Amino acid sequence: MSNQVTIYDNKAMVEVADNYLTAEAKGISLPKNYDYKAAVSALYLQCVSLKTADGQAALEVCTPDSIKRTIQEMLTKGLNPSKKQCYPICYAVRDKDTKQVLYYELQLQSSYFGNKKQVYTNNPDVVPGSINAQCIYKGDVFEYKIIEGRKVVTKHEQKFENIIDSNIIGAYATVKFKDGSTMSDIMTIVEIKKSWAMSRSGGEVHGRFTHEMCCKTVESRLAKHLNNSTDDAANLEAADRQSETIYADEIDDADIPETTYSDVDEDGVIVGEAEPEAIEEEPAKTEVEKKCCVCGKALTDKVFKFSMDTYGKPLCMAHQKDEV
Repeated sequence: MSNQVTIYDNKAMVEVADNYLTAEAKGISLPKNYDYKAAVSALYLQCVSLKTADGQAALEVCTPDSIKRTIQEMLTKGLNPSKKQCYPICYAVRDKDTKQVLYYELQLQSSYFGNKKQVYTNNPDVVPGSINAQCIYKGDVFEYKIIEGRKVVTKHEQKFENIIDSNIIGAYATVKFKDGSTMSDIMTIVEIKKSWAMSRSGGEVHGRFTHEMCCKTVESRLAKHLNNSTDDAANLEAADRQSETIYADEIDDADIPETTYSDVDEDGVIVGEAEPEAIEEEPAKTEVEKKCCVCGKALTDKVFKFSMDTYGKPLCMAHQKDEV
């Protein structure tokens, strides 16, 4: 791994994307109507304001290899930061013993919206925009069947007076396929809260927005299942694509338990240390800087935890308003 620092501008990042698509990513097929140059420019604009904990500009200190991987992963997934489908984060890779920063890496985090977008892009059988979720309240009439291993909701009747957060007993998300069939993922409130307990706040933030977070949690689990169960037909035009040029979700899969299905699972932050003597062989476990990823303002622990659990990225209170 090269830790030599090269300062990237917008033109250089677009050139990285061009080189990847023409020379390295043999056979990759970008999603229809995906303006990759606009996406790279949006990524650059977010990186410009991204800083480390001590105020250094991310593009000036992050390794060239990590910047290239971030661009390549974004293209592979077909995501656009300007649509809040993903965002860059600057990670400090530290010595396990001394905790001294060895170097900085730029990494891409897919958002809740990005995960759903990938479902629509990568699964040609799914009707675009068809993933929806509902909470199940005490007193609702709710029925489902299991057909060939798929859960299919057959009936859900709800009275308005049942809609109280304390009455939520579960939630489900449903996706529609182009052949007219559907598939649902159903979670009890116990399962949902276990998922929330794995978040940084232990579910405290989720409890403030119970209905929305229940729906988001079960949608995220359904999206994860759909993304992980599809082949590469939507992304590939040739079978000889080099696997070493793919950098999608390697750290998420290695460091996050498979039982974590909440929005934090998809948008969460990986915390830990990197083994200095084995950086090449093992994925680096790193910690996110407690700085606003937009303006670089230092965040208190409370603001940081709230922002990460609610928006999936570090934002000051002023820029949290922009996410609403």
